[in-house]
Amino acid sequence: MSQTIKTILFLGTDGAGKTSITTELKTRLPKSTWHYFGLKEHAIPFIESYTQKNGTSTLFYKYILCPIDLYARQKKLSKTSLNIIDRFPGWAFYNASSLVSLIYFFALPKIDAVIYLNVSPETIAKRKNITDQKHVQKELKKWSTVFKKIKAKHKFSLDTSNKTVENSTDTIEAWLNSTTLYK
Repeated sequence: MSQTIKTILFLGTDGAGKTSITTELKTRLPKSTWHYFGLKEHAIPFIESYTQKNGTSTLFYKYILCPIDLYARQKKLSKTSLNIIDRFPGWAFYNASSLVSLIYFFALPKIDAVIYLNVSPETIAKRKNITDQKHVQKELKKWSTVFKKIKAKHKFSLDTSNKTVENSTDTIEAWLNSTTLYK
């Protein structure tokens, strides 16, 4: 396979299968690197310490620290292999001002392809043991909107509701092979 893209971003609500599928895809594509751009880990120790004490909901974190940390993570991406990114903060693109979106545009890497892992509310409730269906519906709407707003050359949506990790990864791998994305 010769590569024509550098970065694939996986989006979806909690329970859609992002980490499971990206980890499996990484094992199947040996010339790839896996990166976590979520809010549970940070590249800069001070920011990790700050979030342990103050959380990730403060304005200082959202508008200053998080973009700095994401930029630091961006600099660690491989220049020679496919980068598989497991999530990033969707709130920066959902109901965000144009200034916030601009800040995150520079903080995040250039995305060549976005894969949106969609899932039914019933599946989320089962996988994550969540009973608040309004919360699930809100999260699904948020990630669908983020998927539409993210600028990328290629986009792919996959419903993982009735698929195993292996089936989902097979579908994604087939899509990659059927396009000019990754040959």
